[in-house]
Amino acid sequence: MDFENQEHDCSSDCEIESSTEETEHQKDHILATGFCRLQTSEPVYKAIAEKFISQLSSCGYDAQIEVIYRNNFSTALSEARRNSFNLYSKAFESELGGSRNMVYAWYGASMAEISDILDHGFCFPSKNCGYGNDIHLSPSEKPLNSFLSATPDENGLRRMLLCKVILGKSEVIPPGSLQNKPSSREFDSGVDSLSSPTTYAIWSSRMNTHILPEVMVMFKASRTIDCNGRSRKRGQRISELMPFRTLVRSLSRFLPCDAVEMITKAHVEYTKKKMSKMEMIERVRSIAGDRLLLEIVKSYMGKATLLRCF
Repeated sequence: MDFENQEHDCSSDCEIESSTEETEHQKDHILATGFCRLQTSEPVYKAIAEKFISQLSSCGYDAQIEVIYRNNFSTALSEARRNSFNLYSKAFESELGGSRNMVYAWYGASMAEISDILDHGFCFPSKNCGYGNDIHLSPSEKPLNSFLSATPDENGLRRMLLCKVILGKSEVIPPGSLQNKPSSREFDSGVDSLSSPTTYAIWSSRMNTHILPEVMVMFKASRTIDCNGRSRKRGQRISELMPFRTLVRSLSRFLPCDAVEMITKAHVEYTKKKMSKMEMIERVRSIAGDRLLLEIVKSYMGKATLLRCF
């Protein structure tokens, strides 16, 4: 996907009647950062929407696209970020003598974090991924991990950024790692697997020079199947699919004792109604990381699908 050479008329944005639940304030803020709203008839919109919906469907989610914005780099700040990205891209090929290994990748987060990124760039390392102190993205063809980090707002809207990323030469980062920089000058980024990565790790020192947001997708999504591939019954708990004790036992093989104790404590507080279910889920995800949880569920259920197994 290369959007730079495809034309789009921003002047039409004001003529489009919004059918989404985004507020006028949110829309104005997005447009003020250099993004333009794509019309559903545009080829770029269709290509992104069709691929995104298909990929989430294969993971057991029914996605409904509400709106897609594209970065036109029409503000001085957004243009400066693109220029910086391009300079580093050229440096990999000329001065550093290596391959830039450029890819497209998804980044999912809450509405507030996405807004901060549009205003100020990436500010903090990713949460809930467990692969070092860095920014985590998902390959464009494997959006699940980033989707799970895209916290819905009060209207159920989620937001994800499709970014151009300079990977350079990647090294494997094990689950639960606290690594916060390349292990040597030989490497430029991290992945969870060299042969079939589902997570890209960009070090915090390079998060605003090696990642360039180009598209923002706003959408809603609902779960369509359980971890066995069956249509999920309304009200069915994921805990029926994988007992919490089994999850903790599996986590203990990968996480240090203090991390397992914190997870167990969070579950105890939840059962005593001292913590909400959502708070407990977020606590466990922040400690164990989405990728590790996903791998455990895949191993237990036999299929790569939902990882909220509580």
